[in-house]
Amino acid sequence: MTKLKRMLAALALSFALFSVVSVGAAPHFDARILLASPSYIGVGVMNVSDETARRIGLVDPHGIEISSVAEDSPGEEAGLQRGDIVLTYRGGRVHGYEHFARLVKETPPGRAVELGIVRGGERQTIEVEIGRRDAIESVRQTLDAVKQHIDAVKSGHAAFAFDLSVPRVRMNVRNRRIGIEMEKLDGQLAEYFGVQRGLLVRAVSEASPAEIAGIRAGDVIVSVDGEQVIEADDFRRALASVHSQPVTLGIFRDRERTSVRLDPRANRETVPARPLSFTN
Repeated sequence: MTKLKRMLAALALSFALFSVVSVGAAPHFDARILLASPSYIGVGVMNVSDETARRIGLVDPHGIEISSVAEDSPGEEAGLQRGDIVLTYRGGRVHGYEHFARLVKETPPGRAVELGIVRGGERQTIEVEIGRRDAIESVRQTLDAVKQHIDAVKSGHAAFAFDLSVPRVRMNVRNRRIGIEMEKLDGQLAEYFGVQRGLLVRAVSEASPAEIAGIRAGDVIVSVDGEQVIEADDFRRALASVHSQPVTLGIFRDRERTSVRLDPRANRETVPARPLSFTN
């Protein structure tokens, strides 16, 4: 059985188990991964609480609140921010996270939609172009979401006693701004590279800040300005915290520790040309 077929089988099992277990709606669920679909915006959401509804003056509570925005996602490109409250989708009222997920799922990739939002107490409209997600990534994220949801149910029900094993899928994460493609590294593969854990560089884009810094495919990034990085999100948050200022990356290359200086703003135009030297 292929990896995709095993994943789909596990997904079918997950939904079958959901159909026989009575549970309440999760208070927080990531609408990016609620349903396997190529259409996505790249935001995590939760239902608007009664307190939030009162704060923004909603007589009839509805909508969703954005809890996270994925890097390089359509949502980030459109300017959506954590804390934004989405009340309408293409002019129609959003009733909750499940409704929002279905609306996104049913919108073809490439189509621009208007979201009516509240930010800082002010209402405004933001246009977002629906993105297309890789099918394998879509299934993997759905499986992760299902497992997390089941784990949440198990923690609240002592009699809930089955164990769901979801196939582990390694995914490459691309940071377009830096020009680097990475994957999480641990276990025996990490030992092969001489580390316990870190981020393995799979590819470096030409003329990118990563290439200018001297980062190579095969390097393992283990720290940013002395802070350990294990997940791709650790790397992203570390760069975001310094607001595009240069950082020192701790890396392992050929099983030896070294460091490089990375300037996220660097490009071929900003790097001074080396003076030519001549010999007589």
